[in-house]
Amino acid sequence: MQSESIPHPRRIEDEFSRATRDACTVPHFNEFMGELFIEQLLRDDLHAVVPAMEIDVAAVLQNCLDARRRRQVRDLKLLTIAVCGSTLSLALTGLGASFLVPFPVVGMLVIAYCVVRGELVDRQTAVRRLTGRRPPAPQSRRVSPWVAARLAVIHQAQTGNLSVHRDFSPFQGFGPTRSAWSLTVRLQPQPQRSPAKAKEFTAEELSEHVKAELSGLHTSPHHGERTRYEDRVFVRGDAIPPEWMLIHDRKGEHTRRPRTEIAESEVKDILNSPRMTARHYLCMHTSSWEGEFVASSFLHASIQSETLYIDFHQTVLGPVRLHPQARDLLNGKLPRKRETSSEAAFLTLPWLLLSPFRALNRWRTDVRLGKRRRTARTTAAEDPAYDYSTWFSLRESVNTDAYDNCFQKLDVDRQCKTAQLNILAGVIGFLDAHDVDTSEFRKQQTSILNHGVLQLGGVSNVKAQAVGTGAQAVSLDAPPAE
Repeated sequence: MQSESIPHPRRIEDEFSRATRDACTVPHFNEFMGELFIEQLLRDDLHAVVPAMEIDVAAVLQNCLDARRRRQVRDLKLLTIAVCGSTLSLALTGLGASFLVPFPVVGMLVIAYCVVRGELVDRQTAVRRLTGRRPPAPQSRRVSPWVAARLAVIHQAQTGNLSVHRDFSPFQGFGPTRSAWSLTVRLQPQPQRSPAKAKEFTAEELSEHVKAELSGLHTSPHHGERTRYEDRVFVRGDAIPPEWMLIHDRKGEHTRRPRTEIAESEVKDILNSPRMTARHYLCMHTSSWEGEFVASSFLHASIQSETLYIDFHQTVLGPVRLHPQARDLLNGKLPRKRETSSEAAFLTLPWLLLSPFRALNRWRTDVRLGKRRRTARTTAAEDPAYDYSTWFSLRESVNTDAYDNCFQKLDVDRQCKTAQLNILAGVIGFLDAHDVDTSEFRKQQTSILNHGVLQLGGVSNVKAQAVGTGAQAVSLDAPPAE
């Protein structure tokens, strides 16, 4: 009899949460990723948390914990069965009743088969239960106080305005860079207004004007697009100001960790007067195709020596990567009872033999991670320039560039170009309103929008391109000049 079909989930965080918890206890890929999420996000409470766009991180972690708990219970049951069966078999052999040894062995295999099959059925039941609605809220799950506190910190990091980045990758967690450019504009008055001066303005006024111009952009229920704006400050993990650190005492342990949010007044101060180690960016995040794609635009503006400097970056996140078996389960292709029974029979002996090694490896891993955590805390307490950033990003670790539909690529390209065009138009409109000469700015805008490359000065030959002073271009269909 065919299993009951379930509808395909519409939200990417629902799909990924269910995949993490229920889809793949058997395949090693999901088990490894689940343990990685727990290690890097839950256990590592010293380093910063990278935002995960369009993913409910708390739900993912809770599902990872549930899956880990199920594996622990399964391994303990199988280990108990193996120990009892082996002990009984050795006792019968020692008593000279070797002809009775097959009975405890067969009984051990039958009980182990029931345990394995029960877990496979529980997994399918959990998929059915979670498909019809969003995963439960974090506070509705029963977790320890420490896990609940850590989940609260992770949730704050998703909505905070401070990003702690690593090395030269400030936009960590927002996907690979699609395009980037920068330009400068001298704040000179328009020629027709000479010798009058241009109106003075601040970077905050420019940022607010651009944000107002972008309001309502890409918000279309018909296309399933949603856009949100935020002011975010980026700082390197080894150069965090002391006032942006939280001091935490737990069980006599004095530790520090980066904040997830700073005051709005501090954000405005950095916007108007950028620090050496911290920069403000106006961020615009557009999600489409029910959250499968997220296009982010980052605009930084600063004024120095009557010169406006603008830095622009665009990043794109694609769909998450799922195991094939996870995708089948989430699409409603649940195995038949006969398939479940055969799969349990195939997995019973391997899982029974591996249960002692899995339990031992899990214990060794916990000990190793505990030692590493204590070492990191000691190093952070002694080193004032300790790097509190993290290399791990949940969203980027499962990100793919796969397009299932040709219109997905067109929509992402449209969103990126529309955002870039409107940002440039907003800046030009603001400068015109303040009587700033934008003739040079418009030339640079044309170069950016039409070619995507901004070249200031030098030589550029189109037929056989040569860039830079003294460069030569040689055509392949003509002999070189003597």
